[in-house]
Amino acid sequence: MEKYSCGNVSATFHFAVSYSVAGEGRKTAVDYGTASLDIEREKMSFENGDFVTRLRITNTSGKALKLLSAYPILTDDLQIGDFSSSDWKVLNGSRQLDDVPASCVLGERDYAFCQAVNRLSAEGMPIRDYTQGDAVLYGDGLTVIKAGKTFVCLEIITNDIQLTDISISSDCKGALKAIRLGGEFGSLMDDGETVYTDWVRVVVGGNFARLVDDYALRKNEMSCNVKSCENAGIYKITDIISPEQLSERLAFLRSLRAPFEYVEISGKWYSKVGDWEDASGVNISHLASLINKSGYRAGVHTMPFLVDKESELFAFENKWLLRHGDGSYCTYEANGKMYGVLDVSNSECLEWISMLYSRLSVQGYYLHHVDHTMSFVLQKDVVLSNPNVTISQAYKNAIKTIKEAIGEEGYLYASNAFAPMLCAIADAVQVCSDIDVLRKAESANVYAKLVNQCAHRAYSTLWWNNACGFEFSPDFSPKYSLAEKKFLLACEYITGSPLNASDLTTNDHLKTLRVLYPKMELKIYPRDVFGDSAYVSVVDVEVCDSYHTVCFFNNSFTEVDLSFKLDSSLCGGYVDHASEYTVSSYFGRMHVYDCKYDNVIKLGTIPPNSCEIVKIAKNDVPSILLSDMHFSMGGEVKVSLKNSVVTVAGKNLFNCRGNYVISLPKDMRCLDGKREFSVTLNGAGEFSYEKPVKKVD
Repeated sequence: MEKYSCGNVSATFHFAVSYSVAGEGRKTAVDYGTASLDIEREKMSFENGDFVTRLRITNTSGKALKLLSAYPILTDDLQIGDFSSSDWKVLNGSRQLDDVPASCVLGERDYAFCQAVNRLSAEGMPIRDYTQGDAVLYGDGLTVIKAGKTFVCLEIITNDIQLTDISISSDCKGALKAIRLGGEFGSLMDDGETVYTDWVRVVVGGNFARLVDDYALRKNEMSCNVKSCENAGIYKITDIISPEQLSERLAFLRSLRAPFEYVEISGKWYSKVGDWEDASGVNISHLASLINKSGYRAGVHTMPFLVDKESELFAFENKWLLRHGDGSYCTYEANGKMYGVLDVSNSECLEWISMLYSRLSVQGYYLHHVDHTMSFVLQKDVVLSNPNVTISQAYKNAIKTIKEAIGEEGYLYASNAFAPMLCAIADAVQVCSDIDVLRKAESANVYAKLVNQCAHRAYSTLWWNNACGFEFSPDFSPKYSLAEKKFLLACEYITGSPLNASDLTTNDHLKTLRVLYPKMELKIYPRDVFGDSAYVSVVDVEVCDSYHTVCFFNNSFTEVDLSFKLDSSLCGGYVDHASEYTVSSYFGRMHVYDCKYDNVIKLGTIPPNSCEIVKIAKNDVPSILLSDMHFSMGGEVKVSLKNSVVTVAGKNLFNCRGNYVISLPKDMRCLDGKREFSVTLNGAGEFSYEKPVKKVD
């Protein structure tokens, strides 16, 4: 055991390992090895207050055994000052299996607690009754406990070997039963073989954002996640179309200067899932040629780990199929159909996958949208054809195989994926549920769930080094009200993700995208993660060093006032006591000049299930005050002051009208005495506007 103490936090850290010999499940005694396993705790320290550890496990049994799981940290006596564990607030915010991150209080068996315990699967999960008995909160990389002003971060900072698991179990009153950090191996160990667990870390601090930023830094250092996020606009064609129809669609996109890098063939172009041959009447090589010649790059949608039970692959290569311990096939449901799952630990299967993506690349496809790859890692009690690798290792190796097969020019975009294992491999990972998926849950707080996903996932790009987001259709369904459309577009804004759109058929649909494009390098900070609600409602968006926007989401079914205090809790260190600010709203087009630190700002109301985007900028330079263009309210244009002339310059990507209102510093006015002036655009293309100004006393 290890005694841990940092400030007002203390605990006794144990370790535990489970394994089986000749089919008999066994566990080591806590903190000790057995005649079969020699276990040693390894430690490193980055700085005072950190506890960083992993286990070195050696098979001394004299024969092969199956290593099931290993937890370098196991504790049942964590204490945080005088706070009862039933009063702790917990964020299990990094589970990567299409869930909805949420915070809750351990001792309050309310709706927030149910949301934190019930992770949303790809098809939605029914809410269970947790008002009685024990319950477990799960995290998959980072879990944060807050007690008073103290934050305790439980972290898994490498994801190289295990299916990771952070869990906090409590009784029905919220009293802590145990915390564990580690995960599953599920692989064979030969006699004399030594394996290591992933590194885990416990750290204490007083600032949530700073701790998470530090986690991102450590994770990248230890996991070598050097690949940066790449934002790409993806337009999906979801129906089977002829070459003539495709040519018409491409001509339409070009005429509107649609800002997409890739056009993805996403409909059922294939004969069967698993066979991946052209469907009757389809020539995907010809379709790729048409797309590439149009100025876009061709993309294609596949589900590489799934197999249709009616396919030739299922009939003739069933030795490649993943099986449970009892010999039955592993299955996975997608789009209302049950599929078999490939055993990607099989070397022959990997060779087939490599050939598939090499062929698609030769046929002219650059974007490879791989879907439902989590089907492999979600399985329980499996027997791999290569028992010497873990499920995580096999999964990561399979994704690497695809990435290598598509080559340096290929863009790998994964959805419904296990994100921790894709760091530094995939170019983008969609880990937010689609709007349609959330709608299937049919719960009253579907919008709140979406904000939680987008806010947490955008924030987590710091850790995972992968973009995130959801697919949406610019035309929206008629069932959405104007307020709801604003809400959904703002969710896409805060993801900072690849633009993934479909069903774009008219100029009006395209104009919807002007609020999101061009994509910018935004830094996202959820500001009320540990607020009174289980859902994030305030998201700080750092557009650049000179200003922030803040998204306020109304997750309720009643209108709420938009009133907030201008302080560091709203947008971090950007606001200070010495400066003055101009605050304005996007949809409401309201503004307040010369605001100071701690001022209470009132900007009207927010309709039910809607949002407002507020810009906060220092008023010592000219800047965009109001706009009906990009949600950043000026991030896409340049405003400069030289020789008593303000210049507004940029490029309108869309063939539509737009308006900017520019505010001047406190000591400047236009020649007509006004403090602001407007610029109106009409059509696509570059523009530059100059306005003479003067100093005033």
